[in-house]
Order: sequence, then C-alpha cells, then structure tokens
Amino acid sequence: MTSHPTVGLSRPHLRAPSRTTSQTHVSFSSTPSKHALIDLTDTVRPTSDGEAPSKRRKTDKDGRAVHGGLAAFEGDGSGNSPRQPSRPGRHLQFADQQAQTHFQTPTASLSSNITSAVPDGPKAKTHSLPPLPMRPGGLAPARSYRQRRMTGSAGASGREAVPVKPYVAEPPPFAPHFERNKVADFFPWAGNHPEDVLSEHVTKQGFFDKTQISHESNTARPSLYSIFKHKSGLQTLSTLFVSALEQRQAHGRVSAGSTFKPPPRVTLTDTKREAWLKDLANSAVPLRRLSRTIPHGIRGKILLDQCLSKNIPTGRAVWLAKCVGANEIRAFKRKGTSGAFAMGGETKWIKDWTACVEQFLDGVVGACGAAEWKKKMNYAIRVSAHLYSEHLLDREHYLDWVLASFGGSSLDTVPVWLLVLQIGWKDLIGSRKYGRHVAETLLEKLELASVSEKKGLYVPIVRRLSELIRDLMNSSAACFIMPTSWARFEGAVKSCLNPQNRTLISRFDHLVQRNKHLMEVGRRHKGDLGQSPREQLIRNLDSLRAPFDVRKVSEMCLGLVENHDTVIDTLLQWISTPYRADQAHIYLTVRLVRKWNKLGHDTDKPILGFLARSRGITGLRKYKIYQVVVELVRSMQFSVGRYCQWLLAKGAMSGRDSLHKDAPCDLRLLAELPLYSLPEYSVNLRAMLLSGASFSIDEERHLIEDVEDAIRSQCVDVFDPIIRNDLNRLRLDEIKISDLSWTVKTEISRWLRQVIASSVQTGDTITMNDWKDIDGEKETSVLSVEQLWFVRCILEGFEDFSILADVLKITSTSTNQEVLTSIADTINYHFDVFSAIGAASDLFGRLIEQNRSVTANRHPSKPLLVSLIDLGAHFPTESQTVQQLCGQLALCEQKSAAAACSPVSDHIAEALQSAESNFSDEFEQLLTSGTSMDKQTMARLFATIMKRVEYAWNQSDDEINNLAVLCSRLRVFDTKHFDNLMLVWLESLLVSRTRPELHRALLPLISAGCLSFRAVVTCSKKLVDGAKQDNTRSSLARVMVDVLDLIVPLGPSKLSPMNQAIYRFRLEQRRFSIARPFDTVFIIGQAIGISSTSAHDDVRRKLKSLLASSRVLSLLRYLVVHHTVMVQDGLFLATKQSSPAAASTVDDMINDALGATHANGRSYLWFSGEAALMPIDLLGLDPRIQVTRLIQLADEFSLPFYQLKLRQVLQAQGSKALGNADDSQTGVVTALFEGVKTAVADDNKTWPMVLSVVENTIACQIREHAEELLFSSMITPNSSRFSHDDTLGLSKLNGQRYLSIIQALAYTIPESGSLQIGQILSEKMSVLAQSLQSPPPQPDTDHAEHLNDNEHNQQLNYISFWVNTLLRITLLHLPTLHNHSNNKTTPTPHLLLSLSTLLLSPSLAPNAQLLTSIFDTLSTLLDTFTTSDPTRTTCIRVLKANPASREDPRLRFLFGYDEAEAESQLRVETRGKVGPVYNLKWWEVIQDPAPVVGENDTFVSLGLFGARKVL
Repeated sequence: MTSHPTVGLSRPHLRAPSRTTSQTHVSFSSTPSKHALIDLTDTVRPTSDGEAPSKRRKTDKDGRAVHGGLAAFEGDGSGNSPRQPSRPGRHLQFADQQAQTHFQTPTASLSSNITSAVPDGPKAKTHSLPPLPMRPGGLAPARSYRQRRMTGSAGASGREAVPVKPYVAEPPPFAPHFERNKVADFFPWAGNHPEDVLSEHVTKQGFFDKTQISHESNTARPSLYSIFKHKSGLQTLSTLFVSALEQRQAHGRVSAGSTFKPPPRVTLTDTKREAWLKDLANSAVPLRRLSRTIPHGIRGKILLDQCLSKNIPTGRAVWLAKCVGANEIRAFKRKGTSGAFAMGGETKWIKDWTACVEQFLDGVVGACGAAEWKKKMNYAIRVSAHLYSEHLLDREHYLDWVLASFGGSSLDTVPVWLLVLQIGWKDLIGSRKYGRHVAETLLEKLELASVSEKKGLYVPIVRRLSELIRDLMNSSAACFIMPTSWARFEGAVKSCLNPQNRTLISRFDHLVQRNKHLMEVGRRHKGDLGQSPREQLIRNLDSLRAPFDVRKVSEMCLGLVENHDTVIDTLLQWISTPYRADQAHIYLTVRLVRKWNKLGHDTDKPILGFLARSRGITGLRKYKIYQVVVELVRSMQFSVGRYCQWLLAKGAMSGRDSLHKDAPCDLRLLAELPLYSLPEYSVNLRAMLLSGASFSIDEERHLIEDVEDAIRSQCVDVFDPIIRNDLNRLRLDEIKISDLSWTVKTEISRWLRQVIASSVQTGDTITMNDWKDIDGEKETSVLSVEQLWFVRCILEGFEDFSILADVLKITSTSTNQEVLTSIADTINYHFDVFSAIGAASDLFGRLIEQNRSVTANRHPSKPLLVSLIDLGAHFPTESQTVQQLCGQLALCEQKSAAAACSPVSDHIAEALQSAESNFSDEFEQLLTSGTSMDKQTMARLFATIMKRVEYAWNQSDDEINNLAVLCSRLRVFDTKHFDNLMLVWLESLLVSRTRPELHRALLPLISAGCLSFRAVVTCSKKLVDGAKQDNTRSSLARVMVDVLDLIVPLGPSKLSPMNQAIYRFRLEQRRFSIARPFDTVFIIGQAIGISSTSAHDDVRRKLKSLLASSRVLSLLRYLVVHHTVMVQDGLFLATKQSSPAAASTVDDMINDALGATHANGRSYLWFSGEAALMPIDLLGLDPRIQVTRLIQLADEFSLPFYQLKLRQVLQAQGSKALGNADDSQTGVVTALFEGVKTAVADDNKTWPMVLSVVENTIACQIREHAEELLFSSMITPNSSRFSHDDTLGLSKLNGQRYLSIIQALAYTIPESGSLQIGQILSEKMSVLAQSLQSPPPQPDTDHAEHLNDNEHNQQLNYISFWVNTLLRITLLHLPTLHNHSNNKTTPTPHLLLSLSTLLLSPSLAPNAQLLTSIFDTLSTLLDTFTTSDPTRTTCIRVLKANPASREDPRLRFLFGYDEAEAESQLRVETRGKVGPVYNLKWWEVIQDPAPVVGENDTFVSLGLFGARKVL
C-alpha cells in the first residue's frame, strides 16, 4: 500500500461506504438509539480547498464490498450480527474522525516521538491535529528466532493446508479503529484502486479522496462591501443567505417516490433452502444479503416450525414472517381482483395465518414434558408475543382462541396458558367482551384448583390466579359484572381478597350490590319470584322434618332474620295460624326460645308484643300460644310477674267478663298459667288479678279435684281410692277437654306423673325433663300395659307431651315386653313431637338397653322388635342398631330344628279336625310343625283362616285380633304368595255388598302387618280403571268413600284408652298419609268425582260429612302446605271430567280448609277490617270479585290455600271467564289485574305467589296490560303537564306500582318477544336522552332563579326515575332485544345509542348510582351480542364519529373499540396543518428489504416527513 504523508496534510474525508445523498431513517421504536439522528436541516457543508470527491464502493456478486474501508468490516469481531445501517450515514469531517478514531500504540514514547515531529506553524496546532498513525509494519510484533525456525521448518518439511474458502484480506489487529471496532482507512491492495497507481503526483504529495479544487479567481468583497455600508445591508445579507438556504433545501429534499418492495421469493432446492435457513439463524449474516433469495414453500405453520427447529433469532423469525406475509398479501392485488375481493382475501389469509400460529402454540404446549420443552415453550411464547405486538395477527381471532384454550385447559397446563394470556392482557381487560370472559375463566380455574384432590400441588397456581384476580379488580373491576354466574363465583372472588385491604373490600362490596341488583331485576322464572326474609323463613320452617337439630334451625332463622324479636314473633304466628296443625311446631318453638333466653336475649318482650297485637290476627289458635307460654313457665324462662305488671300497666283487667274462653289472648293467658312452678308472690298476684276480673279460683280448684276423682274411679289399682263418696261427681267420659284450661291440665298432668313415679319399686327421685342421664336410674316400673294405655290416653288428650315423655321415660324400666312395645309405638306415633322436645333419641336408647336386658333371660318379642325397627328407621345414625334388631327378628321367626322333619302340608288333615274353641291353638301348632309350605297348602290355609276372619267380624275384638296374628304367622312362609292371595281377597271384599265397614274388617289385619294401606289403594285404583259402566261406578262410589275413611288418620279420641291393635293401626294411617301423599290425594279426588255421579244419597251424605270432619281438613291442610302443586293437580284433574256437583264439593272442602264459617246457606271468610273482623260471602259474590278478594286476603301463612281457592274459582268459570277476557271491564284478566293493583297499593307481598297458579297466557295478558299503563303514565318533558308537581308525583307512584307487577310476572315474557316493546323502549329512552341535552330556560330574577332551580331539580329527579324504570324494563326484555337484533327495523342500536347518550349526560353526573345502573345495563345488553354482530358494529361506527363518545373510556370498554386503529394511522403535520392520513401496513414494516440501499426504499415514504439529502 502507498504510505501517507506524515506532516502538513489533512484529510477532510476518510474513505466511507456512502453515496452523495443521505436518507432519513424512520424508526417506530419507543427508545431510539442515541447515535441515530435525523438531519432535517437545510445547511450545506462548505467544501474546503483541496477536497476530492469520495469514491464509489464496488461490490462483487454476493454484494460484499471489494474496495472499501468501513463497509467491508462492519462486524465487531465477536461473532455478533454486524450493524447494518438502514440508510447510509452522513460524510464524516476530520474532527468527527478525531473523536471516533482510536490509535493503538504499543508504547507511549513512540507516540511522543511522532507528535514532536510535527512542525510549528499556524496550520500545525496541537489542538487541531490528531496524532498520526504509524507506518505500515512498524507496529508488527517481532517474532523470536524459535518461532521463525518452527515456521520455516514446517513450510519446508510439510505440505501447506489447502484453504476451504477463498482468501479474504483482514485488517491487522493494530490498525486504528472507529467506535464499534470499525477499521479506519484500510484498503487491501487489488491493483485497480487509484491509490495503488504510483504516479508522480501521488508520490510527491500523497493520495487524497477528493481532487484539489483551485482557488476562486475573484472575490465578492468589492461588490458586497458597498452594500454593507447602507442600513439595509444586513437585511440584504440575510436575504441572500435565506435564498441560498432555500435553494439548498429545494435541491436537497428527497423527491423520488417510494421504491419499497418486499423481498422477492425464489424457488430453491432443498439443500439451498436449508443453507439459507441456517444463514438466517446466524446473526453474523446480514439480512440484506438474505433478502435477495427468500425461498418459496416456507409459510404458515411450516415457517414457525422451521424457526423453532433452527433456533432462528426472534427478530429474524418475525422478519421472515413479514417478508412471506407481505408477498402473500400483495399476491391478492396482483390477481386482478377488485378492492373488496382483495381485502376479503387479505382478511382470510390473516385469519389462516393466525390459525397457524395458534396451532403452533397449541402443539408446543401439548408437548409438555418432552425433551427441551421449556426452551421450545419460551421460544414459542416470544415469537407469538412479537407477532401479536407488531399487529401481525388477527387479534380478535387470536384472543378468542386464547380464552377458549385457557378455559378448556387442565390444571396442569394452566401456568403455560397464563403466560400466553398475559401477552394480550392489556387488550383483554380493556374490553368488556373479553374482560368478563377472562374473569369467569380465572374464577373457574381457581374454583377447580381449590377443590381438587391434589390441592397441595396447586398452591402456586391458586396463588397466581388470586394475584391476577386482584389485579383485574384493581384495573378493571367492571369485568366482574356477571349476573348470570355471580352466585357461583362470589365466594371465590372473596377468597382472593385480603381483609386488610379496604380498597379491594369496598370494591368487592360494590360489585356484590351491582350484581345482586342485576340478578333481582333480570329474574324471569316463575320459581324465582322474589321473597322477603320473612317469607323465606316461613317456607324453611314448613320444610323442616324430624329429627330436628335445634342448633341448625336457630342458625337458619337468624341467618334470614337477624332480629331475635322478629324471629320469635314470626314463630308465634307460625304455630298459632289455623293453617298449621303440627304439635311438633309448638315444642320446636319452645326449645328455640329457651336457647335464645339462655344466651341472654330478652324473650319476654317479643312474646308480650305478640300478645298485644294478637287481637287483630284473624283465626288465631290461642290455645297454642298458651301452650308455648306454659312450657316456658315450667322451665322458668317466662316472667309471670313481668306479665302481670304489664297487664296492670295497660289497664286490661277492667271488665268483669274479660277472661272467658273467647277473651283476647293477652288477657285469657292469665287464667291458663300453671301454678306448681310459680313462686308464692306470683300465685298471689295472679289470684288477685283473677278475682278482680270475677274469675273464681275456688271453681278452678274444685274442677281439678273432680278430674282427679274421675281418673281415680277409672283406674283404682293405680291411683289411691276415692275418699269422698259424691253421687254427683264427674265421670271421665263427661269431661270435655276443650273446656279445661291449661292450669287444670298441667295440675292433672303433674299429679299423674307423680303417681307413675311412685309406682317404681325402688330408686331415687326421678327428675323432670332430664334426658341426658340415661344410666342414672336402676328402678323397675310395675305399671301394666292397660294402665299405660290409660295414662297415655289422658296425656294425649291434654296434648301435654312433655309430661308424656317423662311418663314414658319412667315406664321404660319395665320388664314387660308389651309395655315396652306400647312405649315404642307411642314414640313412633309422636316421633316429630318427641324429637322437637329432645326426648326421642334418649328414649330409643333406653328401650334398646332395656330390650337387651329383658331378652337376656327370655325369648325376644316379635311385636317389640318390629316396633323398635320401625322406630329406629327415623334415626340415620342408628343403622347398625337397626340391623342388629333385624337379625334378632329373623332368628325369632325361624322354626326349631327339631320340628323341621317334614313340610307343613303333611299335617293338614289331622291338624284341622280339632274343635272350634281350640282353632287358634291348633293352627299355631300346625304352623310350628314345619319350616316350609307349598303354594297350594298356603292357599288352603289362607282360605280357611280368612273364613274364620269373616265370621269373627260379628264377634269380639280379641277373636279377630288373634286371627290376624295367625295370618301374620302364615305370611312368614311365603311373603310374596301371601300378598297376592291377600290382594285377591281384598278386591272381592271391596266390591262385596254384605261386607262391614272397612275399619272393622281391615283394622286387625293392618295392625298385625298382614295388609298394608298401599295394597288397599292399589286395589282401589284397579277398580277405578275397570269401572266403565254406570252401575259399576255407582257401586264403586261406596268403595272409594270407605277407602277414604279408612286411610285418613283418625282424630284425637275421647278420654278412653286404645289397645295395641288400634294404636298400631293409627300409626300406620299417619305413616301412609305422610309417606304416600299422591295416593292420598288420588283417593280424595276419586271419591269426590265418582260420588258426584252416584245415585245413593247416603254415600254422598257420608262423603260430605267425612270431608267436613276435622281429621280430613287437618290432613288436607298438611298436604296443601307441603305438597301444594300435587294437591291442586290431583283434585282438579279428578273432578275435571265430573259433574258440577264434584266441583261444588271441592269448593266446599277448600272453603272449610280456609276456615270459612257457614250460616244461612252461605260461607264466610273473615279478614281484618278497619275496626273489627269483617266477613266475606264467598258464595254470594261474583266470581270476578272473588278473584279480587282472594288476592287481597292472601298472606304468608294462607298463601297455598288461596292459591288452591283461586285455581278452583278460575276452573269453575272455565271457558265462560276466558271468553270475556277481551272485555276490559268484565274479563278475568281485568278482575285479576284489579286485585293485583289493589294488593300492590296495600303493600301485600304475597300476590305474585297467589298469581303463580294462573295460566301463563292469562298472566302474560296481565303483564302486557301493566306495561301499557306504565308507558302511558310517563309524562314526556315536552308535555304541558310536565311542570305540575302533583301530576309528576302521581306518575311516579303509578310507575312504581306497574313496574312491580311487570317484574313479578316477568316469567311470562316469551323468548321470541315482541318487536313493539323494543321500539317503545327505544322511543321513550331517546326522548329522555334528548331532554337532558337541551339546556334549562334562563330566569329573569333571583327569585325566579331559585324557583327555576327547584323546578329543574324536581324535573331532573323525575327523569332519573323514569330512566331507572326503563332500565329495569330493558333488562327484563333482553332476550326480545337480542332475538330481533338481525331484523332490519330492529330498535336495539337506537336503544344502545340512547343509553350511551345518557351515560355521557352532564346532568346525570351527580347521580352516580343511576350512571352505574346505565353502565351495568349496557354491559348486560352488549353481552348478548357477538363481536361481529351488526348491532354492535353499527353502534361503534356512530360512537366513533362523535368526539365525546370516541374519547370516553367507559364506552370504549363497553363496545370494544380502542386506539388500535389510531396506531395504524399516521398524520403528517406541517406548521400546524394536518395532512392526509397514511395507513400503515404492518406486514410491510420490514428492515433491509433489498440488498442495495435505495434513495427512498423505506416502508414509509420519506416524502411524508420532508426528508432531505445530506451532501
């Protein structure tokens, strides 16, 4: 190479790879490089003397520089990718070279010597001249003699290695470098460089990049000097300079059009394609070199798989995807299609490309656990993140896929999908359409991870999901507005929150309120009718079944109603209503009150409060209230002294006849209090108050003595003999229990208990109501079974079950198995009562222990085992004990092994030759003679014994009971065959005209277990199905009435004891009516329907008397309360095809169940009027008026009965009522609507449940009528009535009432709906939105301004009320609005835009609650539309045209439009003027698109920025 001059020479330009023009580099990076500057100035760098033009760079076939300094060596020597500038840099001045060049010298002395060689002079200043480089070869390190020798010997002895690639000259390591290791002034010798030509000029003066320019021949100083003398000289000079700059700018601006083209693709062989991909994976190979030969066939998922397998850097992989995508998209435009088809093809290609990316990600995730899976997963996520962030995917399709994949993923892959989810997290939570789905999916995964069996393994997942949920609540809490799934996920959301974080807790509480509001407003099912806490409490109390858990019942009551006083008041009214007749409710209430009293609550106050208001309660059963107070007084948990003081304070004891039987409950209670548990001062205070009310204490004492004497005379062997001999003493059968006060009954009960306790032979004193100490008593009771029956009969008649429980506890120590069997049956018969008392479980345990003790010395009793098994079935925890009892029963029924020598049939001939008197003994001996029996033998024995049974119907009860026992013994041999024989016999018995009453014929068989009520009902159904002729139906009427009389439980008996068979029969009656309600209702309905066509008056009279009896009404009330729908369907289905007499019979029965009184051939219902109880004539009123009255009278307790009555009235009218439905004055719809309207005005909350029995068509007409009235009651702001305060108030009141009707009947809204309701809603909402946009009129004076403000506020409140009302109607009609969204005339877009206008209204800004309701309504409404729905797109187009709505973040969140489109648009602004919009093509944002840099080949034209050339 030619050496450079050492002194006196300056090189203005180093050899650089640039041309004469420079282009502006446009970068969209958020952090531009500090060295990448855009020179947009108009200055022209002057050219000094001696400068020569720069040389052009030459390239070889591969585009590499042959003669060049910097361009040939852009790498940093470390293997990293060389920095390829997008555009050529500007020419560097020598000063710039000085700042960027680093001279590497081995020693400091050498540098100082070179510096000292520079001569002094004005052009050789030390601060302007850089240190000169050393001469070539001067810095080469000298090799040692050993190294030279080894090199020489190797060259002489061995063959030189053949290079694998052509030799390329490399710069020496000691050459001077620019920054980033760029070598300065290095030109390898090739023989054709101007510097290599050693001419005389080059030899003498050196080589320069630019030729020397001679000095100017003349100067402008003389011509300009005269101008500068004048005042305008400076201005003239400025004009000249400005003109020069303008010329420079005009000639230096980039004016050529954009020549950008995506890199072309060529067809390569597989080998070359693989080599090209390897070069792409090598960062040292520049992209400009690779952009010439992009191979065909790499696209879609194959492209991504190749990038993954070759480990191509992420940036280069995205570059390849852009190159392929840009060519694919441009191919659609080259096919000659129109713009619409081209856009459609481009959109389809992008969707297909997005699907490929999704398949690529899904495949990598699916390979979880494979080799290098983690590395591949990181790469896939990076690539997808770059593609998503650079807008190279269909974002909507991609986000939908991510959410769907995340929702369907297993818990093991949730962490990976969380990473994928966070790529588009900002876009997901920034839109309602995705945010709600994200929230629901996160909560669903959290719920699954929390309840999984591998809960410990998923703790990190739970923690991460909780963090994301908290972040989502902080950033976008509106995503949790999910009324359809909030009830499911509310607990999961709450579990993620920290109780100490008050901000999140307050947001959560706000979300709870908003979701519950939407859930309540949008309720559309009949079963979802809103209930008050009191109604829910009553319904839950009715659903309670024994055994009772008092703790859980208490928690349930206080969970619904937190106020103890309200709960106690509801309980007292619940037990005393005429529609509830369960004794267990009384004792359950007593135990609850006792529990709360022990916890320190004042239970006397609510009881006294209920007594005070009991006078206004219709149909109150006062004796039940007395019984509750009596039990509380017994346990000393009700203050009698406080009650007496309360009576004195209110002055209630003023009248002489104030304590009669029908006296007010609060007064009569004084005469019902028990005496033995009261202190002496309370007894004296009570006596004083009673004496003041003319109530004789002596008569009360004499009545107690008379009842005791009557009991003594009935059972002398137990009680003390009668001392006095009074011929006029009271007999036991003359005592009327209803005339006895609780004071008398409690004294008699206490006395009976003392007598029974004294019958125990030995032992300590037995405490009362002590059910915990089971092992404390070792005594033995000597009470006989007849004596137990007698005492039980008296206590059951008194309904004093707490004393009866004590008596059973005392007698459970008996060794008499018959006594133990009676005790078990008594507990079983009153199981719900004893369970409420808390004695059932302990009594059962005592019986089990006593049975074990008794059977240890004797054979077990089969009746006792059967009774214990039936009783144990009530206790789920005693299943093991019941199995043991069943095993004992099986052993008891087995025959002796010694008697098993032959079957029973061998002994029939001899066994039945005995006398009539010994038949039972002989038959028993016959049964014990063998262990098996064939069907023929059993049939003959069954026929023989049933003849005896039929003959015994006219004999004593003992005879028929003994025969029933023999039948039960016979049944053991073959149960199935015996039951079939019994069904045949029963069927013949039912149709027999000479049979006795079914009670007489079947009671012993049922009590002995030979026959069941289910078999009786089965035979009855068979007879009903076979009755086709009138005469058959006539005889069938008697059968159905007798069967009904048989299955209905008997009422309370008089004070006469019942034997074991009768008691067992009553037990089976009660069990069947509770366990088989459908069969019971079927028999009642068939008896009424068939008897209505019967010609026998005695049958109809018997049926009428039976239906009016207390036992049928009690059963009907129980069935109506617990099985309302079943009773309605059963009764009306059976009587639908019958005569009108059947409907009249059902009507009378329902009236009796409602508690109607009969007088003068009319039925009256009583209700609380203004001053007293008022009667309603149900039979004398028009049916339409009855309908109105029934809706008004219904309350929480009588609701199922009024439902039954309303359905009966509507069915009785039939088509006649429906035919007048169009008549607004007389139709059923009008009558129902008037009743509903009155009930709403009276604040009656039960009318929706009453109306639930009405057909949906009628209820729909009522709702539509209410909607018409609601819309007509709204006064538009432009109306003349809008300024009247009274009119606005009445309009709001009517709107509230009609809205409550519409909400209650929302279940009648069809899914298809009516387009008209949407149009009305849209129109009304638009009117309200427009009224808020118009400003109020300006007042003239201050007083007028004050009045105008008040009027404006009132009108604004009125508008806010109607906006809220219409929002509720909108939520109810969501399916209608959605189903008609595709209709051309759909009003849904108009409605959505009106709601958006209301959301932006400044007038509603102070009303945050209303704005929240509007926002939530919009959210719920938009959830029903897909992203591509025309309704949504139409609204978005309109909203984006308005600047206010376009910039509102709430609307952007709801409708899903954001600033993504703005990111794809460029607007050039020049001196305040905005130019046209330039749409970015993200697929063409490609760096290094061509191997040769062009003047304007960027993806964005440089002309948009006014770019200038740098000369």
